[in-house]
Amino acid sequence: AKSDVQKSMDIRQKMNHNSLMVASCLNNKADILRLEGNMKEALAVQQQAVSYASKMGPETLQAATIYHTMAAILVDQGNQKQALPWLEKAVSIQTKLAPKSLATATTLNRTACALIGQDEYSKAMNYLKQAQG
Repeated sequence: AKSDVQKSMDIRQKMNHNSLMVASCLNNKADILRLEGNMKEALAVQQQAVSYASKMGPETLQAATIYHTMAAILVDQGNQKQALPWLEKAVSIQTKLAPKSLATATTLNRTACALIGQDEYSKAMNYLKQAQG
């Protein structure tokens, strides 16, 4: 599956496709690497995805997904504190554009878990309440 994602990304880059499509391909590749446990490479690929997404403007649901994946990689590496800004970016976009979606609830829950890991229980409760919405 990883090679198919790579092929799609390569084709889109060669065609000079819009940056958000390339960012989505990179995001998918990074998520596969994360699930395979290859965190170092996942982080490097995800940083590329963030770079492409930022070229298209940060206020899209695709960008929120990319930010969420960056946070997931960081959390899986045990870096909850570094993940929080990415989660907060994703939440900010998702609550504006898709406040009642499952993706938004998932990001709210992941943010609450990261906050609990930082002993910020009252902030975490606020995110959990929003997720129950």
